Amino acid sequence: MGLYQRKDSRFWWMSYTAANTRTFESTKTSSKDIARKILRQREGEIALGLFKVGSPCVRFTFAKLCEEFLSSHSPTLSTSSQRNHRTFIKNLKLYFGEYDLTEIQRQMIEEYRNHRRRQPSQSNAKLTVKGATVNRELQCLHCMFQFAVTRKYITENPATGVKHFDERRERPIKRMLTAEEEQRILNVAPPSLRVAIILLVQTGGRTYSEGLSLRWSKWISTIRSFAWAATSRRKTPNNLFH
Repeated sequence: MGLYQRKDSRFWWMSYTAANTRTFESTKTSSKDIARKILRQREGEIALGLFKVGSPCVRFTFAKLCEEFLSSHSPTLSTSSQRNHRTFIKNLKLYFGEYDLTEIQRQMIEEYRNHRRRQPSQSNAKLTVKGATVNRELQCLHCMFQFAVTRKYITENPATGVKHFDERRERPIKRMLTAEEEQRILNVAPPSLRVAIILLVQTGGRTYSEGLSLRWSKWISTIRSFAWAATSRRKTPNNLFH
């Protein structure tokens, strides 16, 4: 009996003899300390007659992990996070579904990352999936494998250290609207949006989180503050409320 390493595997392997048969088996771990424990456990099983040569190993596939993760972990998160997890896992499952957890290694995850980045976007077939979308899926995958480690299905997280895409390269360059651009937008905007447009342009607020998400009472307060500041500087915009 003993431990050894193979050139074609990142795991430690063990050899043992049971019922006059020499067997070679992967410990499914790259940690030598854990491999020693697995070998000692196997030695104890053989000594007590609890181990049978050729007994089938229990496989834990990625598809099974998806089901358990969605039923046990996702419900503890917000509704939006649960919805995102279902979307991410749908794509992850298509790629990793039938693989055993111990078969999924860092290189395979990197191959998925690059494969996913080259796929066409669902919203526009002329474009590919954004790096930010792939990054969210990789984060979800890392969380799933950490869940598997916690439940002792695997000994280490293969998604650790996988490099993500630089999302800053995909973001449009931010710049202020010119006076002509602002006027062109106001000319075609419905009256109900003109005040919001002027306030957002003048204050630099974020459209959804700081502008359109405000309740009417907050809008009134903002308008009064803006009008007071503009009046005090004698620069009140023409037709602000028309």
